[in-house]
Amino acid sequence: MSNFDSRRHPLLQELSIASHFDFILTSADAGARKPSPSILHSLMEKANTTPSDICIVGDSALVDGGAADAAAIPFFHIQRPTTDLSHFSNWHRQRFS
Repeated sequence: MSNFDSRRHPLLQELSIASHFDFILTSADAGARKPSPSILHSLMEKANTTPSDICIVGDSALVDGGAADAAAIPFFHIQRPTTDLSHFSNWHRQRFS
């Protein structure tokens, strides 16, 4: 999920990484940009999931965190260099165990 236009899909295909995702959702696909929770509601509908089963990982407390908060989804804030994805596994384990 990304605040990006329709160019994201061919770009990921060109980089040969699109196949690593079940689906790719951009703000252009959802018709809404973060921090609107609408993009997350589209994501949950497409993934057939609920806020209690997912989390949002992002580097913007305002945009990513704002959308997650509005949709009642847990948010992990990457704040480089203090926190990065290496901190995520502990956070995830504490949240979802």
